[in-house]
Amino acid sequence: MAHLKCATRFGRLPFDVRCSMFGVRCSTSAFTLIELLVTVVILSTGIVVILQAFQTSMVALAESRDSMRSAALRHALLVQAELDVLGTGGSGGITDEVLHSRYPDFEWRVDGQGESGPSCTNSPWLRHDVRVIVRREVTGRESTADTIMRVPAEGDAGEIE
Repeated sequence: MAHLKCATRFGRLPFDVRCSMFGVRCSTSAFTLIELLVTVVILSTGIVVILQAFQTSMVALAESRDSMRSAALRHALLVQAELDVLGTGGSGGITDEVLHSRYPDFEWRVDGQGESGPSCTNSPWLRHDVRVIVRREVTGRESTADTIMRVPAEGDAGEIE
């Protein structure tokens, strides 16, 4: 076996190293074990940071989806409430069964002011307030939408169920 003086990046070692030990050649350009371990630690830390960012974005996406579904449900309920107040709720309205099938994990309440007062003195219109409260059962998040309607004073204003 040949004995060579191996050089490192920091200079020559003061002792002989067997270059052919275990059939491995001695090379001055190879990485040391500590360099490889540091590289693995840096890469694994980077992967953990990327996975945490991915998980955070998935949570934000789920919250955004729930918010959009809640807004669509509030809009449908406000339209239905306006149709009920105007007395045309039976023609082309959305039933609660349809909404429950589309939004099974939401519950809601529609409140309307039954006794509408005039919007101002000597006005031919009555003011009718409608409030829709939508709550997601899983998270408990609640959102509210309000609308003010003008109803003809002579006309028969319908009732909110």
